[in-house]
Amino acid sequence: MAGSADFKTVIAQSDLFDKRLQEVVIASFDVSYGGENGLNQAITQSADALSNVRFVEEKKLITKFFQEISLDTGMIVFGV
Repeated sequence: MAGSADFKTVIAQSDLFDKRLQEVVIASFDVSYGGENGLNQAITQSADALSNVRFVEEKKLITKFFQEISLDTGMIVFGV
């Protein structure tokens, strides 16, 4: 979540903020601009937090891959 000053915090704590979104908020960032410049600044600042999410997703995928191999279901083919 990104925004200027305390606005993002007020929104996040509001009853109007959808509970489904509260579950997926990873981090909060202060941005100095609005519009496209603010969006670009938020993307730049959130790069580390988003890379961690990507890492977790990839780790889950690899774990599922190895589970399928160990179950020998025939759903996974690898090797020469």
